Amino acid sequence: MRTLRWITYEPLTMDPYTKKYPSMEEIRRELNLLRDSGFEGIITFSAKENLSSIPREAKNIGIASVIMGIMNPTDKEEVKRAINESEYVDAYCVGNMFTDDNYGVAEVIDAIERVREATNKPITTTLRPNGYLAFPSITSSIDWIFPDIHTNWYTDASAKKNLEDTKYLIDRVRDVQRMYPYKPILLKMISLPSADAKNSSPREQFKFFKSIVEYSKGYMDFPERVYPSYFSGFDIPWKTSERKWPSGEAYVGLFNKDGNPKKFIDPESKEEILVIKAFEWSDTVQRD
Repeated sequence: MRTLRWITYEPLTMDPYTKKYPSMEEIRRELNLLRDSGFEGIITFSAKENLSSIPREAKNIGIASVIMGIMNPTDKEEVKRAINESEYVDAYCVGNMFTDDNYGVAEVIDAIERVREATNKPITTTLRPNGYLAFPSITSSIDWIFPDIHTNWYTDASAKKNLEDTKYLIDRVRDVQRMYPYKPILLKMISLPSADAKNSSPREQFKFFKSIVEYSKGYMDFPERVYPSYFSGFDIPWKTSERKWPSGEAYVGLFNKDGNPKKFIDPESKEEILVIKAFEWSDTVQRD
């Protein structure tokens, strides 16, 4: 966890609303782009349909580690698919923000126990930071903390504001760490859109990610045994306003909807800069 650079991955051509899923060729091509961009760890959200094959494909091309997501812990078929791929999975995230869905604590814990018994792999679930304090039975059943620290960039996607908001949420993660000091923490959903929100642009996206990487690497007030991961490898075209998704959600990727790296012209040097270059300042923080 601590030595890898992590990114979430959802295939560009998938659309869960229409039950459209990508070809394996498309998955391989996109995973290769992430690997070649320096990401060594992949985080998925779902094991539905052929999304369950992502860990296998990632390992086949040399990606070091995969955290496999199970979107719906009550979906027996999705859970089964995830378990069947355990040979290629390093850890599981069972459920993502269950408080937004129509199942509860008991169902999440039951799925966690089933996956752990079947795979003997580390397991977690994603909540907002205070969720791990509000639901201690869940927190006691997981192996590490995987908090969603997605900032409210819908109304202002400036890099400066969202860096400060991210720092605030990391401080809330410290509250969880004080209660559960022996559980490592991988931050989830660190993100900023490049379009469709006030002050959004590829340049602001670059500045934000650069500042987060530098903060996690070089500042003494960044907590120990807490590590960043980033959202998202690719834009998410199916998250549209017609489907009630907030502004900016479709544009959080480092690569756009055509699979091309996002870029901008630096106003000072007049040089073209890729957003993904923000991650070259350092590797993901390494701490004992």
